[in-house]
Parts: sequence; structure tokens; C-alpha cells
Amino acid sequence: MAEKIKNPFIHSHDDDCDHDHHHEHEPFEPADPAQKSLADAMRVSFMLLKIIMVAMLVFYASTGIFRVESKEQVVRLQLGEIVGEDDGLVYEQGWYIGWPYPIEEKIVVPIDPQNVVIQNTFWYEAGAVTTGLQRGQPLNPEKDGSLLTGDANIVHGRFTVYYTIDNVIDFVKNVGLVKPGDLRYQYAPEIYPMIFADELVTSVAEQGIVYAAARVRADDFIKGKLKRAVAVDRMQAALDGLGAGIKIDRLAVDKHVAPLAVQPSYSSVTNAESERSQKINAARQQRTSLLTTAAGEAHDQLFALVREYELARSASTPEAAEMAEALSLEIDTAFDQLRMPAERGGDAIGGEASKLISEANTYRTETVERVKSEAASFRTLLSKYREAPELFASREWQQAREVIFTGDVETLYNNGGQIYLELNADPEISRQRETDRLEKAERDAELQLN
Repeated sequence: MAEKIKNPFIHSHDDDCDHDHHHEHEPFEPADPAQKSLADAMRVSFMLLKIIMVAMLVFYASTGIFRVESKEQVVRLQLGEIVGEDDGLVYEQGWYIGWPYPIEEKIVVPIDPQNVVIQNTFWYEAGAVTTGLQRGQPLNPEKDGSLLTGDANIVHGRFTVYYTIDNVIDFVKNVGLVKPGDLRYQYAPEIYPMIFADELVTSVAEQGIVYAAARVRADDFIKGKLKRAVAVDRMQAALDGLGAGIKIDRLAVDKHVAPLAVQPSYSSVTNAESERSQKINAARQQRTSLLTTAAGEAHDQLFALVREYELARSASTPEAAEMAEALSLEIDTAFDQLRMPAERGGDAIGGEASKLISEANTYRTETVERVKSEAASFRTLLSKYREAPELFASREWQQAREVIFTGDVETLYNNGGQIYLELNADPEISRQRETDRLEKAERDAELQLN
């Protein structure tokens, strides 16, 4: 009969039939070295397995620890429900301990400013610049976007909407929660709430832009004068109605153009208006420069005063005549003091007006002083004449002759019917006169030869 093989790891009571049943069992020690090695290996393996399981459990528990950054807030969901309603729903910057997934889920919501760009909704197709749109063909509604203005014209625009999450709980409840079966969550679970927020903001922004564009003229829109406040209010009302927890900060108009078919004509008008504005500004600058040169800082006040005076003089009523006389006196006072009256600003009169008035005052002073000097000299001569008329006349004639005959002078004068011819006999003067005559003749000859 074959010998029964015993399991070395099972201790049977049949093996102890020859022993005392009250004898304490000793740990089994395999007699075979191979069996002993196998037992040791299995004990080590079980120990490593326990350590690995404990480590995995600790690692799994540690996944519930999370950190909130400065520009974000976190909402915790336990089994699909928001927790912490009594202690605060939103977790701000710092470290926190929670349950690991799937017991608990953390929804991270950025609270820094966000933006969406409305690029092609109201813009013509990218290839339209080379298509029939430039030749006046109609837009293709399937490819070309546009806006309708209040005066029933078509325009194109590109926009950027800036927004922030100002109520994280409303946002998570009504916008940011993961929708069952949404495949996008599988690829970007951490940014899914903001993906949906961008789509929502884009949708309400398009409605607001259409609403605002319908309340302006095409010319105003093309110049960038969209009623942004109207569009933002419309967007915010739609978001508030949804309880989205999103606040629209502002709307920027990135581009605003007329349809391609009329852009050349519109550009011509725009260039003409720009040229007109430049010329008007240049004329105003020239006017200011001329008036400043003419009257200095007080040019505007002085111009207004002179204008009032001219209008008063042009009227034919007695009241206007009195006003003109008062204004004339005011102008004279201003020029005398080189300063406008205090009730008209009190600025100093400068420029050419001040210069001419100063020169006139100087000339007047010099003329008065000269006339006074001549009058005093005349009175002196008169007294001398009265003392000795003949002697005075003879002395005056002598002085006159000295003045007349000084230098290179030939004089012919008539005194009481007699003719006197006096020639200067200075030989130096005669030689110099001859030298000058010869040089002049030489120059004339050279000019004729050339």
C-alpha cells in the first residue's frame, strides 16, 4: 500500500498518538531543508504584502489632502453633495485634509480674471478678402458673420469679454458641476468648470453684443462707439437669471469694420474726415500762434473785447453807441496798462502789441523831449536876436556856411538876389574825387566786356 504523503504545514493529531495528549505542541519545524526554505520565503512574502497594502492604504488616504492656491477657491463634494454649508462652503488659500476620491471630490474654481474672445461669430470668412465680397456680392450666412445696426446696416466686429467668478457656490451648483456622460470631463476634469463657463459667457455675450449693436448707427459702430454698458448689462442680466455666479467686468471691441464691399468708399470718407480734422487743428494752432505773437497770453480776452466793440459799433441804436464808447475806453485802458481788466481775466498783454505800444511810448517821449529842447533853444536864440539882430544874422550865416562847406561839397546858393559859387579847393579832396571817377570808369568797361 502506498505511503500517504503528509502536508508539512498541517499538524495532525494522528501524528501525536504516541505522545501524551497533555503535552504542549511545539512549532512545526520541517525536517526537509527545501521545505524549510519554502516556508521562510512565504513568510517574507506575506510580510512584504502586508507592508505594501499598508503603504497603499496610507497613500490612498493622503490623496484627500489638498492645497488651495492664491488665485483659486475649492468646493468639496461628498458623495455628490456640497459639504461644509454650516462652516463655510468655500476653501481659500492653504492646506486642507479631506476624504480621498471617490468618497470626496474637489472642484477647483479660479477667481482671477478670465476672458473669452469672440473671434468669428460676427466676422467674415477668412478667405473672403479674395472672394466676391470685395466685388459687392452678398454675404454667405453659413460662413460669414455680421451684425445689424440700428440704421439697418451690416457691420463686422471682434470682441473680448472679461469676467470673474464672484459667487463660487452658485457657479458650482449651476455651472461647474460635471454633467453625466460629458466626454470632455474624461480628458480635462480639472478645467471642465471653466470650459463650460467660457461657453456660457460666450453665449450671453453674443446676445448682448447683438442687442447693443441694434441701438447704434453703423458709422458709430465702425468708429468703435458701441454702447458697451448696454451690452454688459444685458449679459449680466442673463447670467444673474441663471444664477451662474459670474460677473462681467467689461467688454472690449477689438476690431470694428464696414463690410468689405464698401470698405474702399468708407476709407475714402474716413481719410477725408481725417484730413479735414488735421487742417482744422493746423489752422487752430496757427491762429493760436498768431494771436499769441500778436498779444501774448491775453490774446483770447483781447480778441473777445475787440469783437464786442466791433459788434457794438456795427449796431445803430443809442445803447450800442454807449456800449461801444465804454468798450473803447476799456480797450484804451488795457493797452495803456498792458494788462486786461480783472473781470476779463487780468492777463498781461504781450507780443507785438506790447512791443509796438512800448516803441510808440518811447517815440512819444523822445519827440516830446526833442520838441521841448528845440523850443528852449528857439527861445534862447530869440532873445539873442532881439538884442542884436544884425550881429545874430551874421553869426548864424557864418555857422551855416561852415556846416555847408565841410567835406567834399560844392554849393550854389542865392542870397538877396546875388549868386555865390563857392568851390572846395582842398587838393586831397580833389585827388580822391578823380581816383573814384577813374575806378568807376574801369568797372564800367569791365562790365561791358563781360
